[in-house]
Amino acid sequence: MGKRLIKNIILAIVLFFSTIAWAENYNVQLAVVDRSAKVRAEVLPLGLAQVVVRASGSDEILTAELFQQAKLKVDDYIASFAYLADNEGILQLKIKFSKPMIVQLLSAAGKRVWDQTTPIVVLWINSQENQEVSSKIIQLAEKKGITIITPLGDLRDLAAVDADDITLLNVGKIIAGTKRYNTATSIAGTVTKVEDNWQGKWLFTINEQAMSWENITSSIDEMALDVTEKLIRQLTEDYASAKYLGNANSAKVQLAVTGIENLEKYASVFKYLKELSSVETIGVASVSPVKTVFNLQVIGGKLAVAKDIANGDCLENQGSEYRVK
Repeated sequence: MGKRLIKNIILAIVLFFSTIAWAENYNVQLAVVDRSAKVRAEVLPLGLAQVVVRASGSDEILTAELFQQAKLKVDDYIASFAYLADNEGILQLKIKFSKPMIVQLLSAAGKRVWDQTTPIVVLWINSQENQEVSSKIIQLAEKKGITIITPLGDLRDLAAVDADDITLLNVGKIIAGTKRYNTATSIAGTVTKVEDNWQGKWLFTINEQAMSWENITSSIDEMALDVTEKLIRQLTEDYASAKYLGNANSAKVQLAVTGIENLEKYASVFKYLKELSSVETIGVASVSPVKTVFNLQVIGGKLAVAKDIANGDCLENQGSEYRVK
């Protein structure tokens, strides 16, 4: 019973942190030698580069002229920063970048932006180099704003998806096993050494749809990079917003919400709206016992924020207003 409880706690922690991964796309933490303005000026552009890549899922933005200009006025993109020491006593600079400013930069450069609803991905892998392949894929995906987790590997997992299911890329078993982790997105693969090369057989599933492919690379690094790039391309079709592209206008929208019965619910709704990918700024127009009216500055207008809310689990549409679920 104790082991089962520990594993359930671990699973709960994994799922909790996966829900805040999207917000973390706009935060970075970098090691610095001191607190001087000179050192800070040197590392801030590095942080900006990390953030725009994570927010868009692509490093193409780094060669854009707009990004080169943004680096010269990087302070405009920072919401706040603080210094702290890590567990080893190394000084770190923690930077929170402004989501509206980052979105505006990516929009002007014609780049998509990950939605708040971008799912976690479960990685099922059967390989002679299991740990190395998994860790490299996870690290590469994290740099592009995607959270990947590996199964717990307990008896429940083994009963749902065993090594043969992964080797044979058993679509039904992998889709069913993935649902345990509160997501419908997964990658399964088997990697073997073939003479001087590495051969991979892969399955990508999303919302019970599946696609498979094979690849041959000369190294584990190339294998992980190829898999990550394919994953990004597939997720971009469903979870990277095009509403920021072109001449998408920023508009003021009033949003009425009922069912906010206490300060805890108010704080929860305010935080939820603030972190929607379409919302630039948020304020409160009025508060009454019946409803609270929020003033939102929204990229893409009323339809964009309505779509974001529909994809979430906090508010339900009641016609002219929303209600807390």
